[in-house]
Order: sequence, then C-alpha cells, then structure tokens
Amino acid sequence: MQKKLIPGALFIILLLASCGPAAVPQPQANAAPVTLPATWTPTPGATGIPTATEFPTFTPVPPVPPLASPTFDSFEALHEMFQDSLFSPNGRWTAYRDPDKLRVVSNETTRVWTLPCELFEECSTVFPVKWSRNSQVLYFAPAPTEGGSPKGIMSLTALAMINVRSGKWEMVLPDSDRHYDFTFSPDDDYLAYTQSTAKDADEPSVTLGIVNLKNKKEQQQYTLEGTYAGNMIWSPFKPRFVFVAYDPQRGSAVGYYDIETGFLKYALEFETRDIILSEWGQDNLVSLEVRDWGTNSRTYRVLNPFSGELLGD
Repeated sequence: MQKKLIPGALFIILLLASCGPAAVPQPQANAAPVTLPATWTPTPGATGIPTATEFPTFTPVPPVPPLASPTFDSFEALHEMFQDSLFSPNGRWTAYRDPDKLRVVSNETTRVWTLPCELFEECSTVFPVKWSRNSQVLYFAPAPTEGGSPKGIMSLTALAMINVRSGKWEMVLPDSDRHYDFTFSPDDDYLAYTQSTAKDADEPSVTLGIVNLKNKKEQQQYTLEGTYAGNMIWSPFKPRFVFVAYDPQRGSAVGYYDIETGFLKYALEFETRDIILSEWGQDNLVSLEVRDWGTNSRTYRVLNPFSGELLGD
C-alpha cells in the first residue's frame, strides 16, 4: 500500500528544491572622473545645464555692412563680423563671450571650457569664430586692446582652435603685433589670411598667406608693400579668392589670387574710393559696394575677377 504525502510536507519539499545558492552582490564600477586640462577651469558652482537665457540672442550678420568713412574702431568692426555667441552645427555646444573670456558649454552635460584673454599676448576679449562641420573643433580669436583697420577689414591678434571633446587647444595663426584678417575656404581645406602692420606704421605692409588646414602647415606666402589688406571672399568653384587692398593715400584696390597656379594680380587698380566685397556668386562674378571719396556717392557693382571688368551703375 502506497503512503500518501501530507500536503504540508509536500510544500516544504518543493520550497527547499527551489532554493539555489545565495546571490552574491557584484561590485559596482565607479564612474571615471572627468578631468580637465590644467589650462581650463570649469565654471564655479556649475550644477546643471545653463538655461537659454544665459546666451545672447543670435542675430545674423547682414551680407553687406553699411558703408561709412574709413574707421579705426576695430572693436566695432569686429562686432559687425562676429556673433557674441555661436552654436555648434549639431546643437550640442554653445560658445559665448563672457566678457573678457570665451566659454564653451556643453548643452547636454555640465562640461565647460574656459578660454581667457590670458592665453594671448594682446587681448581685450575673445570671439568665437567658426565651428568645424563635425562640431568637434571651435576656432576662436582675440580682439586687440587698441588699433584698428579700414572698413570691412578685420583686426585680430591671433587665431586658435580647441577640440571640445578633449579640451586640447593650439594656435593656428600665432600671436602678433601685426593684425590679422582671415577667411576659410568653402570646403574648409584652406585658411587665407592677411597680416597687416599697425595703422601708424611708417612703412605699411601686409603679408598674404595660405594655410593648409589638413596638416596645419603654411603653404604659400606673399608680401605687399605700402598697404593694408583683408575682406577676402572665396570662389564657390575653385581654391581662389579676391581681397581688398587699402592705402590711406591711394584708396582701395581688389586683388585676385589662385592657389592652384600661384597667380596673384590686381583685378582692380587703386583709386580714391572705399570698397567692400560681399559675395562671389554662382555666376562667377563678385558683388561689391563702392564709395567714391570725391563725391561720396555709393554704388553697388559686380566685378569680373578674371578680366577686371566692373559692371553695373
């Protein structure tokens, strides 16, 4: 005769069978600390993502600034060309002036890079200049404490770049008492720059240079005597650009330079006028504004940079 299991005993047997070895808690990995390079300091007391109200309102720069008499107010001219804040293409970073330094803030974490004036030999404030297309590199530049340049020509004492992921920074155009104007090619392969003497130099001159941004090396360099230069505009088709050369006595001219051939010429010779270049169009013509010194009349023209023909009234 088979014995029947008592229901209570059956429950105890099943309970003991279901128990395995005791679970051992696994050690928790500590989060790796985020360290900043020694030259950078986080914003004191930063506890979260800055709100949008901390950033100045973004206002697009007009394609052609209002033309006025030649000015040496360099800070005012730089405000016409740069924004106080600049957002990365992917929207994850914001760079803004604050006020004698530049702060680069992550919009997703609390990370902040601080780029003070002390990084440069001469500096009154630091402007955000341009983001790389992949949002990893920010170019920035210091404004001078004094000096200036003709209308339409920038006046900066250096150009630097920072990798916002690592915080590593380096100079692109080194500190100089000769002020820079510069522009990036449409494909970001080249940096064209001018480096002019101070406005009160006894013998004005300007260095025209090309930097290959792939290897950060100087590719070509020329010197023009007796003039300032800048306001460079790239062709949308090939690595070539036009620029304004300015002489306080002779007026303005337009230079043309082709990187592939090394060909340099004046597309327009010096005349007593102010010129501001605005765009190299898809029709291969360059739009510009002209103010005659004698009559103060202003005209908007287009230039054939190859033939030197000036079109329009």
